[in-house]
Amino acid sequence: MNTEGVALASVLAEYIGLVLGVILLIRNLPHGSRPLSLSTLLQLDKVRVMLSMNSHLFIRTLCLIFTFSFFTVQGEKFGSAILAANAVLMNLQTFMAYAQDGLAHAAEALIGRALGAKNKDLYLRTLRTTGLWSLLIALLFTLLYSYAGKSIIDSLTRLTEVRSPAYEYLPWLIALPLISFVSFLLDGVFIGATLSRQMRDGILLSLFMIFLPAWYYTQGLGNHGLWLALTLFMLFRSLIMVGYYLYYKRSIFLAFHYPDDPTSIFQKRPEPNLNLPLKPS
Repeated sequence: MNTEGVALASVLAEYIGLVLGVILLIRNLPHGSRPLSLSTLLQLDKVRVMLSMNSHLFIRTLCLIFTFSFFTVQGEKFGSAILAANAVLMNLQTFMAYAQDGLAHAAEALIGRALGAKNKDLYLRTLRTTGLWSLLIALLFTLLYSYAGKSIIDSLTRLTEVRSPAYEYLPWLIALPLISFVSFLLDGVFIGATLSRQMRDGILLSLFMIFLPAWYYTQGLGNHGLWLALTLFMLFRSLIMVGYYLYYKRSIFLAFHYPDDPTSIFQKRPEPNLNLPLKPS
């Protein structure tokens, strides 16, 4: 079936995931819980909060897609061999990002639970645990790509004209896990803390103030300049998000002890409450 088979497999995978998700949702609802009423679903103030958060996530995702698409388009200007080499290396970066996203999703759920329950201990344990594991995963991928990067590249392509430039730009890939892991983790923390607007602003600043100017002024470096721009984008996104976290840290801790404090981020940006029945622990 060629490409039609790939398309069919993708569609089937999406629907299978949907069905499994619904089954898991139903199985984890408390016994005797009633379905949500239409009036609950149409509470506009709560829908508005969710739509606002989703719009911020949508913009963040668009910025990431634009950055990687722009990277691909600019790489094509250096020839098909470099374009293919960049694709191989970016696949390895994406593989690392998927590993980090697992921790980000865990942090998102646990941070949201901790802040909603005003559980400072759970909040701190989540930050420490996910932060430590995120760092360990970044170190693992750095070591993996340092010592086995060429072997991995060889397993992905047999073309010498692609392997050679991939070897040349491999050091950029080796550096990226330790540079980018903070931003991946804080994505989850910010979503859980309903700081999606700050996450959106951070990536917009990184894209328009760092990535695009860095690409423009390093075009003379060829493909190395392109990788440098991407690395700076990841670095400054991490730094900006750390800055935002430190700025809001006091408000977060005030929320644990003084929920009604007017400086609390939870007074300014309340968590969406959809009145969903929670499974007892």
